Order: sequence, then structure tokens, then C-alpha cells
Amino acid sequence: MDATHRPHEFPKELFAYAENKKVFQIFQTLLERLVIDRPEKPVDFLYDLVTKSAVYDVPRVYVLGPPTIDRKLVCAALASKLNLVYLNQQSLNPQDEAAGQSEERSQSFCSELPKLMKERVEQPDCVKNGWLIEAFPKTRRHAMALRKLGVFPTHIVVVDDPVISQRVTLRSCPEVSDILSKEGLQEMLDYLGQVDLILDLHSKSYWKKFRIGYREEVEKSIDKVIDFVRSRQRPIGAYLPRVLLLGPYGSGRRTMAKRLAQRFRLIEVDFRRELRSATLKDSPLKDRLYEIMETTEPVPDELLVEVASERLLKEDCLKSGWIMYHFPDTKKQAQLLVKALEGFQVNRAVFLNATLQTCLERVEPRRWDPATGEIYHLKLRPCTDRMAQVRLLQLPQDAAESVRAEHELYSSNAEDLKDIFKNDLVDDIAFEVDSNWPEEEVFESVQAAVLKSAKMKIPVADENKE
Repeated sequence: MDATHRPHEFPKELFAYAENKKVFQIFQTLLERLVIDRPEKPVDFLYDLVTKSAVYDVPRVYVLGPPTIDRKLVCAALASKLNLVYLNQQSLNPQDEAAGQSEERSQSFCSELPKLMKERVEQPDCVKNGWLIEAFPKTRRHAMALRKLGVFPTHIVVVDDPVISQRVTLRSCPEVSDILSKEGLQEMLDYLGQVDLILDLHSKSYWKKFRIGYREEVEKSIDKVIDFVRSRQRPIGAYLPRVLLLGPYGSGRRTMAKRLAQRFRLIEVDFRRELRSATLKDSPLKDRLYEIMETTEPVPDELLVEVASERLLKEDCLKSGWIMYHFPDTKKQAQLLVKALEGFQVNRAVFLNATLQTCLERVEPRRWDPATGEIYHLKLRPCTDRMAQVRLLQLPQDAAESVRAEHELYSSNAEDLKDIFKNDLVDDIAFEVDSNWPEEEVFESVQAAVLKSAKMKIPVADENKE
């Protein structure tokens, strides 16, 4: 930064480093802890946090809901797949259900629960892996006590079951006694009376209601809960989009790229156009490309990545952000590109999922006028000039056989590409969009994917751990 220049201009490398090393998340976490704990010696407090590695970007989840099997399924899935520490009232008081426990002792324990939860979530396993608390806070008073103690969730999952809630409220259906015990029925009534008050207290928190197994399989419902917990409420810190648009031919990559570039003032990078330009410019790349073209060998992935990275690391892309399509096509190309862009990494990979039938309907009816260069569509944008209709041609890449081959090639590599952008980078930056819908609906989904924050990378549970 040049202190003599106004306004101050920060070097682009600074923001790239901060994004790659999660500096903004670390700073936010430290600031939150300062505001919550209000230590007498803030410098010593921060030093202690950093030396204990207590600055982890992990989920801290409340799971609320009626005392049914759905709530248990959600908690078990989150704890298992995301390696979270599973906490509930019984885990803090194993003797809670022991015979002979007095009502006075039980009430005393309930009043101490917020403090006990505070002590438990500050243990090293919870700090490092994250935690979920089932069916707590039970009341608004509990929720307020936890906030005063400095326990704040990053996510609140509400397992909603309106059918059983209505039955319990009306008490007019004999089936309720078959689903809930007497204690469960009382817990259900207490929950219904307090849940709205708890959510009102956390109105600015990141919470969402889920109906498990409603109009879909239970596994799909639970997967949605897991995706929600892995997401963040909003991006943290400065964010300059560097986007890859991936999908089969006919999925709308070019259309979406043009609209996104216009919407966010990004640099649109068509890789195939850049590859053609590289063969025309006087540069070492041109000579190497011509050497390959004179043989029957395919262009090496390393050379393709060099063409792409050279364009993406130019000043305009570094300053404004970019959106690229038509590359990469394979896992190896994606790995090489990630390595080449180290420091100015891709931060969104949007996969446009389209069926072969959709791609054929969009692409096969296209016709090209060689005299004017105009592109027509036999169904959506037919040519009205009779003279021009005679000379219309179908481009080779728009033929049905070519579209099928392209779709098959993409489908064979899609899962490997998704794996790269889900697991090999700092965050999970892969987003999938159903592009079978009309253009406006697809654009809204793509735009949302670009604006959403990247998903949290969750520590993988040790398979050897018993």
C-alpha cells in the first residue's frame, strides 16, 4: 500500500491471501470472542485463543423439534457425517433417568443446564470439531441464559411436523398415544409453547425449518439438512467472484456467462476463443501450439492450462473478477488449473445439469446463415426471409450425434470434476443448478450460487477411531 497516494490502494495479492487463508473468518471469530467474553486483558486473551488453536470455522448447531424419531435421525446424521460432538440433556446428566431421583434435584439440574452446556462446548473436542445440541434450549429463559454466557449457534435446525403438532394441540386423535408416551406428550406441549419464543430471540440467526420425509425420501430430506449446516449465512469479508461454469453442450453456459458478466461486471472468458487467439498471437505459446497441430497428437493438458491461466492472471481479471466456460473438461485439467491459479484461486464452480433431451431441443434446431452470420432457431426464432431460408446450414457441433457425444463425455467426467471443487480446495465451492428450466429461472439459480457463501469444510472423522 502506498501511504502517499489517496485514496489508498491495497495490492490485489493482499485480498487473495486473505481469502485463501481465511483471514476474514479468523478476524471475525476473534472479534466475536472479544465482544462476548469482554476480558480484562484482551491481548493476552487473544494470544491464548490463537495458541490453543481455538479459532476454528466449524458448525455450532441447535436442533429443535418435537420428541419424535425424525429429530433423532437428524441429530445422528449430522453427528456422524459432519463429525460434530452430539450433546443433549442426558449426556450431561447420565443419572437423569435413574429411578428415585427427586423432583427437586431434577429442577435444580435444569436450572444449571445452561452453565453445564457452556462448560461442555468449551472443551477441546467441541472447539475443534463443532457441536450440536439436541432439544435445548427448551425455553426462552434457557436461550437467553446461553446468550448471556456467550453460547451462540451458527445454525438452528427446526424439525417441523405440523401433522402431529396439530393432533397434540387438539388432543382429538387417539393415534397420539401410540406415537408419544405421557412424558413425550408433555415435552411436545412444552415445545410448542416455547419454540416461537426461542426463534424470535434468534430472529437474526441462521435458522431453517425442515419436514423430514415429506413428499420425498427421508435420506433426501436429511441431505438437505446437512447441506444447510455446511453453508454459511453470508460471505465473510471481501469477495471477488472467480467463477467456472461447467456443463454439457446446450446447458446454457455461454448465455449464463454473458448475463453474469453483465450483472456483476466480470470479465467473460470463453476458453475456446482464447485458444484460437493463442494460435494467432506472436508468442512462445503460438509456436508450441503449431508444433502440436502439425501432428495427430492431442494438445497436452499442461499447454491448455497454460493458455487458461495466462488469461485469468491478467490485470483485468485480477482486478474485476472473471467467469470462464468451456474449460476444464477432465479431472487432470481441473487439478492443473487449480495449481496454476494458486494465490488467485477459483472460488465458485457452478455445474449446469441438463438432460440430453433438453440439450437436443435447444441445440439441434439451430441454423446458421453463412451470408450474414446470423443464428436462427427453427422453433424459437425462425428465419422469415425466404431467400435466406434456402442457404441456412446446421453447424457440425449442433448435429444430434455431436450433441450426444458431448453430453456423454461431460457425464463421464462430471463427478470427478465435482469432487475436485468439493474436496481439494479450502472450501467446498461446487454448486449444482438444474438448467432444464427456462432461462430466467436458471439465471436466478446461477446468480444465487455466485452470491452464496462457500460451504464449510468439515473435519473428516478418523476412521480408525473407536
